[in-house]
Amino acid sequence: MNKDLLRNQALWTHALYFDPINQAKIPYSETFASAGLFNEKVHLLFVGMGDQEKEMVDDAMPRIQKLVSEGYNIVAKIYPGHHEWDVWRKCACDMLPLLFKW
Repeated sequence: MNKDLLRNQALWTHALYFDPINQAKIPYSETFASAGLFNEKVHLLFVGMGDQEKEMVDDAMPRIQKLVSEGYNIVAKIYPGHHEWDVWRKCACDMLPLLFKW
């Protein structure tokens, strides 16, 4: 992922499996160092997942909610379903209009 070229990013049926809250040593820890730095580099991070991916939802949503409350440009949505096209299609419908806000 080239953060200099791709300012809008999406994780569909994926979660934040790193630990930005505790600043673990990960490749993106610099980007997540602060909301200001993140928002300069990433205009939108859209995270969408199916409600049947319970482990992923339970792991990711508290992390995402904390980051959003701190001002990070992250939109997270949960849809009915699992790791499947029905979920991804809904992700696309919700995310694509957001790309034109910048």
